[in-house]
Amino acid sequence: MKYFKKLFFIVIVLLILIGCSKNKPPNTPVSPSGPSSGVVGQSLSFSAHTTDPEDNDIAYQFDWGDGNLSSWSSHAPSGNSVTQNYIYGLTGIYEVRVKAKDIKEAESDWSSGHSIEITGSAGNEGTQKWAFSTGYYVESSPAIEDDGTIYVGSYDAHLYAINPDGTEKWAFYTIHDVHSSPAIGSDGTIYVGSFDGNLYAVNPDGTEKWSFPIGTATKAPAIGLDGTIYIGSWDNNLYAINPDGTNKWSSSIVSDISSSPAIGPDGTIYVGSLDNKVYAIYGSSGGLANSPWPMFHHDLKHSGREGGP
Repeated sequence: MKYFKKLFFIVIVLLILIGCSKNKPPNTPVSPSGPSSGVVGQSLSFSAHTTDPEDNDIAYQFDWGDGNLSSWSSHAPSGNSVTQNYIYGLTGIYEVRVKAKDIKEAESDWSSGHSIEITGSAGNEGTQKWAFSTGYYVESSPAIEDDGTIYVGSYDAHLYAINPDGTEKWAFYTIHDVHSSPAIGSDGTIYVGSFDGNLYAVNPDGTEKWSFPIGTATKAPAIGLDGTIYIGSWDNNLYAINPDGTNKWSSSIVSDISSSPAIGPDGTIYVGSLDNKVYAIYGSSGGLANSPWPMFHHDLKHSGREGGP
């Protein structure tokens, strides 16, 4: 009888210990499998698998390496592979990682990375990627931020921020047509002139930072190394405006300024006028700003290429 009591006690203790044992997370997955190269806009497949110590079903989440995470996959049996697709919007080299979670919400560590290089679209070169509709003509030349955001003005009185996939990020309203091409400062501020007589400084989130009255401006500003914004106007003035929106100076010439300024390495500002002349104006900015898009067509070579001449 004592033997059976002792055996019963041992069984009860074992059951309690088993019931109280802590659930262990899935084992850390190995590096995801998938292509080592691809092109922008291409749907790419990546797979992952691991096992769970308690043989629980497992869900997976991918880190695409560009700041985006996938949603958790459906749960799959321990040891089974799960595949997810992703489309990159920008060129670059990315490290794809994955982690696992069991049905009891216990998560593994992130796996090591799988490297993939994304280049510009090759197979569909010359075909339309997307078209973004504004309310009227677009004469403004786009400016491109480091994250791929495209800024452009329209005759519908808006400055638009467009995502790399062609969707609208935001629209900033001015009172009149925006013929001017934008420029981007080193802090991400976007500068653009409007037919309403103002130069606008717009924050990266689409809110107004400040405005400065300059008369009608149809061309892009240029930004100096010290942050000074230079822009010509139909009121016959070249304006130099401080980064806080206050007037630094203005230089009057004979006729309208319908060209975008350029800044030499010594700080000299060059600008053309409707009086058939090109003017060189002394400046102290020390050259062009180190920013994503400091002037019309990006740089002094007018390469129009984001990231450098």
